[in-house]
Amino acid sequence: MTKEQLEEIQRLRGLEASPKMIARQLGLRPAEVSEAIRKQAIQAVEERRERGELDPVHECLVDEMTARYLLDGKPMGDSRDGLGSVIISRMERGKLSLCTFLVDYWCLGIKDADGPRRVDKPEYEARRDYVYSAYDGRYRHITVEQAQAIVYGAKEYAATLGLEPHADAARALEGLGKRPETLFALEFGQEGKPVFVNGPNDNFSVIKAKLDKSVGSDNYESVFLSEYAFDFDENNEVLFLDD
Repeated sequence: MTKEQLEEIQRLRGLEASPKMIARQLGLRPAEVSEAIRKQAIQAVEERRERGELDPVHECLVDEMTARYLLDGKPMGDSRDGLGSVIISRMERGKLSLCTFLVDYWCLGIKDADGPRRVDKPEYEARRDYVYSAYDGRYRHITVEQAQAIVYGAKEYAATLGLEPHADAARALEGLGKRPETLFALEFGQEGKPVFVNGPNDNFSVIKAKLDKSVGSDNYESVFLSEYAFDFDENNEVLFLDD
């Protein structure tokens, strides 16, 4: 296929011509045109990534409670555990690239992260609905800049406490986009102090030691959710009663 034919295929696709229409006009087989279109799409993605550009955003979402947090700029006092879920999906060659973040804006920062995960639209919708089922199915659309303020802001707040983000955070953050020079101003913690809400997958003694070192034992709060029965052993370490 000549350079001129490839350029004409690209031009006609920009006019939303179908592969069959292009094939008839250029005297080519539809399969040849479809393959050329596929390669052009892959090349366009690779060129965008080389320039540091990301694929177009499909949706950027957050749970309803954290959406209120964005409006106020302060953590929600009536939130049960200081957690919020951010989802960003981008359009990628006929599918969606999905990244999810579980953010603890009271203390731990990026508590969980996943992606980029390439999915079709039904799988995306199923994953989205599953994430927000923990919030009574309620979510709100936000801008990428707002999502970055929540996720990067929480990550950086946790870093001041000596706490590292989830192991998969770095990869998922690629889908959120590079941290902007300035973030929307948000407050983290509660009334100037970190509040550590201990969940079933948190290592209490390790996190407590880091908080003791970074802010001092009297300068943070520890909260145990009622569904996690616990007590303390002789070394004052947490002991779950189900263990």
